[in-house]
Amino acid sequence: MATAAQYLQELAEHQPEWAKTTPEEKAAVAKEILAILNTDEWVKADYWFEEDVKVTQIDPFAPSGADQLAGNRYLFASAFKDFLDLVIRLASPPPKGSLPTVKRRVNETTMAYGPSPIGPVPGITFELWCTQKEGEEGQETVKPTPAVDASSGKVTVVLGAGNQSMLGAVDALNCVFLDGECVLFKHHPLKPHLAAPMQTLFAPLIARGVYRQVVDSGRQAATELCCHPLVRRVHLTGSQATAQAVEAAMKAAKKEKSVVTSEAGGASPWILTPGRYTPVELTHAARLIVTAKKNNGGCNCISAQVVVLAAGWAQKEDFLTALRAELQRQPTCPSWYPNARTRRRKLFQHYAALSPVRAEAARTKRVQPGDPPPPLEHVLKLGGGAGDSEDDHPCLLFCGQYGTKDYDGTAVQTEAFCPALAIVELPGGEEAGAGYLLDVAVPFVNSDAVFGSLACSVVAPKAVQTEEVEAAVGKLQYGCVGVNTWAVWAFPAMVNGGAIWGAHRTDSEKKGESGRGVCGNAWRLRNPEKTVLRVGPLSTPPAIDHAKPPPGIVMDAIVAGRTSQSFMEGFVRVMRVLLS
Repeated sequence: MATAAQYLQELAEHQPEWAKTTPEEKAAVAKEILAILNTDEWVKADYWFEEDVKVTQIDPFAPSGADQLAGNRYLFASAFKDFLDLVIRLASPPPKGSLPTVKRRVNETTMAYGPSPIGPVPGITFELWCTQKEGEEGQETVKPTPAVDASSGKVTVVLGAGNQSMLGAVDALNCVFLDGECVLFKHHPLKPHLAAPMQTLFAPLIARGVYRQVVDSGRQAATELCCHPLVRRVHLTGSQATAQAVEAAMKAAKKEKSVVTSEAGGASPWILTPGRYTPVELTHAARLIVTAKKNNGGCNCISAQVVVLAAGWAQKEDFLTALRAELQRQPTCPSWYPNARTRRRKLFQHYAALSPVRAEAARTKRVQPGDPPPPLEHVLKLGGGAGDSEDDHPCLLFCGQYGTKDYDGTAVQTEAFCPALAIVELPGGEEAGAGYLLDVAVPFVNSDAVFGSLACSVVAPKAVQTEEVEAAVGKLQYGCVGVNTWAVWAFPAMVNGGAIWGAHRTDSEKKGESGRGVCGNAWRLRNPEKTVLRVGPLSTPPAIDHAKPPPGIVMDAIVAGRTSQSFMEGFVRVMRVLLS
């Protein structure tokens, strides 16, 4: 087997040629990969899906483990297919291959492209907001930034993510197809099993000398890889600490002309707009937040971490009651990522030391004799069922009212990446409207008091004026903004529709708390600022109910249908899954 240095040399030799590849030629390669995705070869490669589930401390052979296997297959296959379909669309004649034609001017400096549907996700639309002054609409298409000079013979290293398996694969596809770069992919220490399916799926790119991969060999080897003379860019999905370590290593190696781009998470605040909520709207608001917290044990870069409430909101306690009920209703997943349980425990102990009432554990209710079984029975790899570890369950951390002497923002000034949910109160909110969002809530979440700029969601009942919410959306300095929905949908909007995924430019250009640069922007629109996600009114049930996941057989049938190359082939494959 060749060494990483040998792979870099091979990739560097092919970089100038690949950079000149036309959209039509890239679309042809994308179709070759789609043909492989249509087979079962990548699914069966070294039984990698079982290992992928075991990493999350779930038994793949338990009933819930089988559902988790199917869910992982769906996420991985859908991300691949959607991105490759997008590459093919980019090379298609109009209207498929043209810039988005539906757009509106938000204000003198901002253009919103959309709304557009998110492919396989019903009921959710997105807009891509760009900083474009009036009269600049004809200057939309620009070169990717940062771009690797086509004549440089330099390579991009992609460091794979450790929490969600499809993230690293999409990062590699983004660099290859959208940025025109040759990529050496280093797998995360937790995910060496991804080498088998990615070797199969990326075969057309490997044959062209455009993609190679290595498994992790330790920190020193990773540092040497990033600092190699043939490496011009390093891209990663991970923590700010990891991104800073890579930047420091490359600076020490005097690689001033090299760049580091990254997606590094954040505290992901949820703003509850004060106003009159119906009981259903309160329930749905709580359900959205708890789903965004409990998913993957809180080990997501876009996991809900901060709930922002108006101190004077008349229904504040009603909402907290709904939140506690939803924490009880939805099942608890293992908080499996290294040190996640420790971080949760330390945060809990910190707030409990301030006052016992400021740290509240939220254990899922046990099933009583005679009750129906829980809708999802996650089984920990080490010992019994979900709930065996106190630190797997989300805890509520009451920070107090911002601006008072009792306020403690420890839980919002870092990316927790664990099942901890902070509650912050802001002054005001006695009356609906009254400038609370624009004058109080938005300035708070935009400030240094809240870590990062990846994602923020605004929740508002029907009784609140739409104009007030829209004005707040315009002022939020976050790369992904959800209105009555989890901003996680920005990721499928990126792979399916050309939206962006990453930090807001004000953060990316300065501290880089949520990373530097963005993924996506397939249409290469000038100055992309944020992806805005929308759904119907809050009275509409959320798209995801963590307590009622689709059965595994349904997810596998969807994958079989979506990855087929014709309707008839898809019908046959779906029936085969359902009848197996």
